[in-house]
Amino acid sequence: MFNRSRHDSPKYGQHYTPEEIIDIFAPAEAAVQSVRAWLESSGIAPHRISQSVNKQWIQFDAKVHEVEGLLKTKYHSWEHKSTGPVSQACIG
Repeated sequence: MFNRSRHDSPKYGQHYTPEEIIDIFAPAEAAVQSVRAWLESSGIAPHRISQSVNKQWIQFDAKVHEVEGLLKTKYHSWEHKSTGPVSQACIG
């Protein structure tokens, strides 16, 4: 990739395309595959795992007990009795 801030670059002064920005900031494919392999070996089915459109996030659908096992923690919900909002947090 050319350095667009150097005067001698053939791409000097040009803007990056959205696709170029995604590629510049995307994690290495080996890292993505490593995370996918860890999730799959932990019982998350491949069809439940995806990567965000901008390639910045690995996302997956999981039940609370699955996430607790993956992260070796326990999630709890607390309700504020006078105002009603419920908050989730993990302990462990």
